[in-house]
Amino acid sequence: MDHEENIATLLSMGFENIDDIKKALRLGKNDINDAVSILTNEHAEFHLGTDENIQDMSSSHVISVAPPPYEPLGSSQ
Repeated sequence: MDHEENIATLLSMGFENIDDIKKALRLGKNDINDAVSILTNEHAEFHLGTDENIQDMSSSHVISVAPPPYEPLGSSQ
């Protein structure tokens, strides 16, 4: 999608502040999923307040954790 389509999509999703939408799209490199995460504060390292200390989405760190060991049903402990 192009930038204008993403703005229209975010507006239709209920995000009302056009300046926040534009900033979120810029921070998320025009990725609508990243913009939604930014607008809903799912990415704590991003904020829409100022342009100081803006980080790139690609630099965010994701920590992967393995699930607990599998124990078959009926096994006694």
